[in-house]
Amino acid sequence: MDDMPIWVWMLVVFMCVILPLLTTALGVSQLLKTRRFMRNAYRVMGTVVDVKQTTDFNEQTKTVTYHPTFSFETKDGVTHSASTATASTAMNYAIGSQRQILVNPDMLDQVRMPGLWVWGLSVIITFFGLVFGAFGLFFLLTP
Repeated sequence: MDDMPIWVWMLVVFMCVILPLLTTALGVSQLLKTRRFMRNAYRVMGTVVDVKQTTDFNEQTKTVTYHPTFSFETKDGVTHSASTATASTAMNYAIGSQRQILVNPDMLDQVRMPGLWVWGLSVIITFFGLVFGAFGLFFLLTP
């Protein structure tokens, strides 16, 4: 491995160390955002008032994602309206239907859907960054 060109080593360091570290940093950043949101969040029933639809085409498939907006009442009785923090293929809710949502009184411009994905994506991103980073460091540091 000592006779490898420098550009190969630079590529390996980028792919096996720097990229996983950036992925881990992104995951941790998302975990902190979620933690900040969840700190004061509580569940309320929200009414779907709008659903924005986005259609993406690639060579063989068409993907439609939905971004619902909910009207909800906070604990102090004030009615607000906010969109979900993310869009999904599974959130094609009928206008006027009611769903349980998570609301943070300090961040009334967004709501989140309760369930595994509140934390899931952030945990997955962090996990993959750590695993691939550890693999990369092991690869580089093993003689």
